[in-house]
Amino acid sequence: MPARVPRGRVLSVSLTGAPCVGKTTMARALAERFDLPLLPERSREVAREWGYTPANMPEDLRLPFQWAILDRQVAAEHEHETIGYISDRCPVDSLCHFEWFGPQYGWPEEEATRYREAVEERVMHYDLLVVIPPMFPIVDDGERITDPSFQRGFHAVLSHLVEQWEHRLGPRLHVVSEFSLEDRIAGVEAALGMSVLQPPVR
Repeated sequence: MPARVPRGRVLSVSLTGAPCVGKTTMARALAERFDLPLLPERSREVAREWGYTPANMPEDLRLPFQWAILDRQVAAEHEHETIGYISDRCPVDSLCHFEWFGPQYGWPEEEATRYREAVEERVMHYDLLVVIPPMFPIVDDGERITDPSFQRGFHAVLSHLVEQWEHRLGPRLHVVSEFSLEDRIAGVEAALGMSVLQPPVR
């Protein structure tokens, strides 16, 4: 049976984490639990439209690719603001990719600044940002980046961002520590019970 949405109002929950941490599985379960629309991750969608996968995107297209993913995700969130959503990935993931690839490819710092500001603006609107650390080995599905060093680097970038936002998000930030899906869902429900203490920006 779907749970009643906490606080009797629109609920926006976004998941973020490195590749192969269980975001999609958890997002689907949460969408069913709260009877809310599931927003799928956008990187594969955009990559397919461009004729690539996220893993084999040419270097000269990676910067516009990151902006395209962010634009697509933000548009989807805006579209669902009045009814709520569970988001499998969110702009935070896009920012982690940007921060990881930017120094490698020499992307301009002003681009990075604009990207960070755009992502942070979205983060402050969430009822709950769910951070999922790496706990499982990477599974090669033919599209995701499977290099373990990328997973570790991604999570390091994410952890740094979380530290920066922690004081502003307060109880609207939840870091997963459970292995089982049932325990993860229970953890999110408990966190949502606390998030009423600090409502998001609307």
